[in-house]
Amino acid sequence: MSLESREKNGKVSLRRSQRVSEIVEKFRKQYPNTERKALRKLILLQHKGINVRTLDRHLEKAFKRNALEQDTALEQKAPSLPDRRVSLWDRLQQRLLAVGAPLIDLKIEKLELGDERDPITGWYETIYDKLLPVQGIIILKGAKELEAAASLHVPKEYLGFLLTQGNIEDGDRFLWRGKRYVIQEVEEVINGYEVGYRIAKLVHRYNQPPVLA
Repeated sequence: MSLESREKNGKVSLRRSQRVSEIVEKFRKQYPNTERKALRKLILLQHKGINVRTLDRHLEKAFKRNALEQDTALEQKAPSLPDRRVSLWDRLQQRLLAVGAPLIDLKIEKLELGDERDPITGWYETIYDKLLPVQGIIILKGAKELEAAASLHVPKEYLGFLLTQGNIEDGDRFLWRGKRYVIQEVEEVINGYEVGYRIAKLVHRYNQPPVLA
């Protein structure tokens, strides 16, 4: 076969391939929800002289391209996942800051028990001579918007909650806005294998458990 004949056949083959590609695109637009096998049958019925191998090649390309476009569209529509590096404490702060509850600086008076006990109650002497600076957020009883943002509810027996990462314990106390609050109970919220933050339940006076003789 001469060079001229090969070039001529190549051009004919290219035009035929382009023609098949156009047919495939036309049928895909007309029948967008039709599966590949069914679409192949429709094309063969209406274009009996079409080259089957060329048709199959273009169908494969078209359906691969469509699958890629659908995946891309789903990724664009899907809501972005939260950054897993952001801690529970950070997320909690963001929610509470959005409703007007920023971090506040507190000086926690740490409870230490003395050696002497009250002869009637059996309670040890309470000593507060060490201060621990912490940052936290206070949710007072009745602050419905803050409770909702933190997904918490302050029971009637408490004045409110102090949320903090600080190392606070039962019996510790602090002064805030001219009032003294005492921590009656501490609940730890675990983030993975660590303490994410602590929920301190606040009262006016620490009810120290009696020590049995």
